[in-house]
Amino acid sequence: MKRNFYNLKLILVSCLLMATQFISAQDIMDVPPFDPDGNPFLAAAISKDTTDNGERANLDRIYRLERGKVYIMDFDISADYPIRLIAGGDESMRPPIVVRGSYTNGQNIKLFFSFKGDNLVHSFKNIIFTGVDLKRKYDEEFNKGLHVVGDNNTLIMEGCVMNAWAGRFLNVTGQNATIILRDNIWRNGVGIKHPFWGQQNTFFARMKKLEVTNNTWFNSGGFWLFLENDVVDEVIIEHNTLFTSAIDLFRMRDLANAKFRSNLFYGTHAYAQIESERQDNWVDSDHEYVSFFSLDTSGVDVLQKIGITEMEKNVELSNNTYFSPQAYKDYWATVDGVFTPTWMNARTQAMFDNYPNLVATNNLEMDPGFTDTDMESWVVDEVINFCKKLRKGQNASTNRNYDVHTGADLLQFNWPLPESLVYTNADMLTGGHDGLPVGDLNWFPEKRALYTGVDNIVIQKENSISKVLPNPTTGLATIEFEMKNSSDVEIILYNINGRKIQTVLNNNLSKGIHKIELNLTEQSAGMYFYTLKTGNVLETQKIILY
Repeated sequence: MKRNFYNLKLILVSCLLMATQFISAQDIMDVPPFDPDGNPFLAAAISKDTTDNGERANLDRIYRLERGKVYIMDFDISADYPIRLIAGGDESMRPPIVVRGSYTNGQNIKLFFSFKGDNLVHSFKNIIFTGVDLKRKYDEEFNKGLHVVGDNNTLIMEGCVMNAWAGRFLNVTGQNATIILRDNIWRNGVGIKHPFWGQQNTFFARMKKLEVTNNTWFNSGGFWLFLENDVVDEVIIEHNTLFTSAIDLFRMRDLANAKFRSNLFYGTHAYAQIESERQDNWVDSDHEYVSFFSLDTSGVDVLQKIGITEMEKNVELSNNTYFSPQAYKDYWATVDGVFTPTWMNARTQAMFDNYPNLVATNNLEMDPGFTDTDMESWVVDEVINFCKKLRKGQNASTNRNYDVHTGADLLQFNWPLPESLVYTNADMLTGGHDGLPVGDLNWFPEKRALYTGVDNIVIQKENSISKVLPNPTTGLATIEFEMKNSSDVEIILYNINGRKIQTVLNNNLSKGIHKIELNLTEQSAGMYFYTLKTGNVLETQKIILY
């Protein structure tokens, strides 16, 4: 079964937000593809959509590109207005391809769109962005696709394909952005110079929200999502498939309020790690060992941005699967002193053991059992060859592009896409947090239709739903809270170091006011915490015992 983004019945949330994108037919402008007879380049068509006074003709404009066609960027657009692109025409046809042209000096375009305005909403739906130029060549220099520069911007990408990028396709340097990535595929992010060179997909600055659901990263270099020494108010990353990489694909060690669940890691971290690389902090900080999932403590200034302390970090890590193929293990056995990836390194495990709101459940090592074994073997062998050459100090071949193996044109590659990440592991097919398959549900269209989207995370700090009396207490206290609806409720008590002392309550309670007795008479004087979890609300409160 091939992946098909465009015949799925997508059940989308955030309808009010999306309604601002696709307003009405009169706001849509059809943009013709480039041809030698004078049709404009894409950048020129958008930039010239102005009134006689030079102002934007319509700030609600949606630019519709024709499926099966190629659109050339002859310069990069620096926009202080919304950019919205969609695909038109027969949905069975390949989406339109946006390709880098050349500047007047002959050099390739390095950037497609730079969003410089503030408080704007940009969207791309069913568009292909390619890093291969018109001559079917890679540009090994560090290029970008989209750059969010302004503050308080929203960027939504749905059903897009990012093919053969050797740089940062999405770079966010503006503050307080909302980034929503749904049903996209990043593929063939390969380079020849270094394990850290290749498809470095998305680099973020301080953001308000990051939602990443039902995406695939296929045959990549590294850095699927990257944010260091900064924080996002709310992170939801679920039902994504990450298929092979040289280094780590997920580097967001300052997660403070996140749900990371039902994601599939297969064949990532192929390069592994030797002692000198560990000491130089190639893959992790503090000389930690390589791992699939890594968290770190954060600076006080970082956490102050969202108003929490280190002990109030709230991360759910659940129902993810990971697997390193045997071919990787055979290769690692030939590397002297190699450290191979584990699910969590020691620092991360200690945080989950001691922080009251960090929860890790049902994260399992499993072989998916992909049905396309030829695809699986070819890509795995190529990434191993890539790592072998780099460890010998050699440049690796760019032929890691899977389209080379399938005999496709590197610019106008085969459609539907030649790769398939359908798998057969029965446990994984129902192993998601919602009972759906682990990983990107677009590989299982009938299951994708059942997916109802994400639920928001709430950290209850003000207008708290509970109170404890008396506080301070000499030993006996009462936790009082009101339930708006019946729900499962869990209350857990922790000491100042984040060590769990006891589960105070774990039961289904009815609507109404409830009072739960708390006995601290056998505990030493000091500060304690309890967490109250009900529905999607997780609240942390302090208790002073004297």
